[in-house]
Amino acid sequence: MSKRSGLEKLATEHAESAKMNVQYIPVQEKDSSFFVHVHHVAYRKIIEEMFGWDECFQDKQTNQAFDLGGINVIKLQNEKVGIVGWEDRSDYLWLKDLYVLPEYQGRGIGSRVLDTSIQKARSFGKDIHLRTLRANICVKEWYERRGFIVDEITDIHWKMVMYT
Repeated sequence: MSKRSGLEKLATEHAESAKMNVQYIPVQEKDSSFFVHVHHVAYRKIIEEMFGWDECFQDKQTNQAFDLGGINVIKLQNEKVGIVGWEDRSDYLWLKDLYVLPEYQGRGIGSRVLDTSIQKARSFGKDIHLRTLRANICVKEWYERRGFIVDEITDIHWKMVMYT
């Protein structure tokens, strides 16, 4: 893909996502199974590639993440389409979760959620940090196209930041 066509696609995706009525609904206990489902669907392939899949371990890790709070269901036209988690830390906003169900990917929903996250960080006067698994190259590149840079590389993660 040429740089121009990539930029055109990004501009089109951004314009389409701006028209969406995306809602962020703080999770309730009844949403825990949806959170686990979205995590597993979104990350299973990458986790299998990196570590192998252990259903019990993944359930435990995901339930612990849910219990930490700051999680929101992403809704589009009253349909649950994903999960986003934010944590307001002392000197930055932590984008700790962003999962969109595969059947809703490619529609600009993730871009809309990321735009909201960036606006949220700016309103707090903070930078925004996140991390993604090292094997998740496509997602890393997606964040880079939106202005994030790699701040640190570990054996497991790309740690990324956008200075706002």
